[in-house]
Amino acid sequence: MALVLTGATIEVTNDGSGVVSAGPIYKKERDVNLNFELDSVESNPISNTFAQDDIYFATTSRKATCSFTSVLGKVTESTDIDGALVDFLKISNLSVAEGTAVGGKKVYDFTPNSTGEGKGEITIKNTDRTVVLEKCASSIAIEVQRGGEVEITFNISGYVKTDTAATNTLADPVKPVTAVLTTTDGTNTGITVDGSIIDPQSLSFSMNLDITMPPVMVSANQLVVINGAKHTLSVSAYLSSSVFEEGYSSIVAGDTIAIDANFEDTSDTVIWELAVPVAKVSGTPNRNDNSGAYSITKEYLCRPTSGNDNFTLKYYSNITA
Repeated sequence: MALVLTGATIEVTNDGSGVVSAGPIYKKERDVNLNFELDSVESNPISNTFAQDDIYFATTSRKATCSFTSVLGKVTESTDIDGALVDFLKISNLSVAEGTAVGGKKVYDFTPNSTGEGKGEITIKNTDRTVVLEKCASSIAIEVQRGGEVEITFNISGYVKTDTAATNTLADPVKPVTAVLTTTDGTNTGITVDGSIIDPQSLSFSMNLDITMPPVMVSANQLVVINGAKHTLSVSAYLSSSVFEEGYSSIVAGDTIAIDANFEDTSDTVIWELAVPVAKVSGTPNRNDNSGAYSITKEYLCRPTSGNDNFTLKYYSNITA
């Protein structure tokens, strides 16, 4: 009996500029959660007549959603950076530009795009089916536990462009060098709060786009409208020694703090950095005493200091500046 390969391969076929990505993205889960929101006729149940404007007929341009989880790690580097992860960040309504070089190497800054232009096209390949979604926009979530891999989840909305039977040979892409949240040793830390190191337990960040799109795309020129995004952050930290007292106290006492999180490879080289200049507390903190080590978890809204700097996701490359 042959082994049946399950799951799906997902790739960005168009990042909005006509550029084809370098290939499929690595997935933490083999399956892609794909949902067609309109597979039948919908009508207003209180309408007296059938022929009303609020009746939608299922077409190949019906609305669809999909989600999957990957890892935040190294991307393709030559004279620039590219690849599916970069393209997925672009359709998550992030702009990418060269930032300030570090150690003679290029740094790339991903920041929120206020014009709401982050839309693209993706292809989802199953063993017996290929689905192409157009005018896609995505929310993202980044989560990491102390010493663990940094995971990124994409929650995508778009319209079905094509949905055809196909025989696909699926192969998982090679897993990239993955970023991790540094385990603090007092001198090397993954997270600082107001410039002071903390002993991190976990961090989670989400960017939930406010996406407006009719259930059926009636015109090829119809646009998905991205009205904005809600950026939230949750940080858990230990007070494991006096070395971390200042940073811990900033979390405990501060209604507004600045947070920088470094995600490193196994050689302690920073690959990605999440910088939030103004994190404003948004919920009641959770405190615990774990075998004498005090811990606190706080949730924040990410606010700008000016423009669109609610947060910056930095990628540190090996490309010579």
